[in-house]
Formats: sequence, C-alpha cells, structure tokens
Amino acid sequence: MEGIAETLCCSAGSISLDLRRWRAERFEGLAPKPRGGSESKVSEEQFAALEAALEAPPSEVGYCAGTWTLPLMVRFLVEQVGAPKLHIGNVSRRLGGATPSMIYAGGSWQKPDRSAKTLQRPIRLRHFPEQRITVYELAA
Repeated sequence: MEGIAETLCCSAGSISLDLRRWRAERFEGLAPKPRGGSESKVSEEQFAALEAALEAPPSEVGYCAGTWTLPLMVRFLVEQVGAPKLHIGNVSRRLGGATPSMIYAGGSWQKPDRSAKTLQRPIRLRHFPEQRITVYELAA
C-alpha cells in the first residue's frame, strides 16, 4: 500500500480509506462526498454587487481611495451591501486567493509598486484610531 501511496503522492491512510470505500460501495464509494462547514456569509447577490462595484474606482462609491484593496472590499460588503461582519480571508477565497497587500486595478489583482521612484509627490499619512481609519493623502 505504501508503494501505491508514494506513486499517487498521498498517504497510505488515504489509500486504505479509498480501498475500504471501494469494497463497500464500488464506484459510488469513490465519488466525492459533500464537505462540512458553514454556509457562505456572502450571498451570490451581495457578491455580484461587489463585482459590479469593482468595475469603477472606489471613489465612485464613496470611498477616499484610488484602488480597491481587500479590506476596502470587506468594508463595502458590510457597509453598503449589508453583508454580516466578514474576515478578509472569506473574500480573498471567493476572489481567487488575493492577499491583503494586493490591489485590484484594471480588472486584475496586482502587487502595489512600492519603489520610491514611482511617487510623484510625497504621501502624508493621517491616522484616526478612534474611527479605525488610516488616510493616505498626496501632500501638496
């Protein structure tokens, strides 16, 4: 059984389990079983609203930002679409595994260019901890 597991790149326990299912139920036993877990917190309609909003910059839906980030998408879903409180990972999974540092620009996920030479003007950071807001502004 170890040789089969090595050839298929899985554990011997997986082979043993599959073999037991095969003996008991034949092909029906090898079919994928529904997995456990809770239902998605974001409905298809709510996620469709997010996808529609991603077509325009966040400033057009009331946010002071030039590009969409995962935290901003979660905020949009909760504040404007009415989704329950979410974790960034839930939205990331639905969007194909983007990380919180990535931005959504031009219809695709991109890592932000952090090189100093790309900045035309310096950026000033203003933090409002009581509202949990950080604002990045271009200094004049």
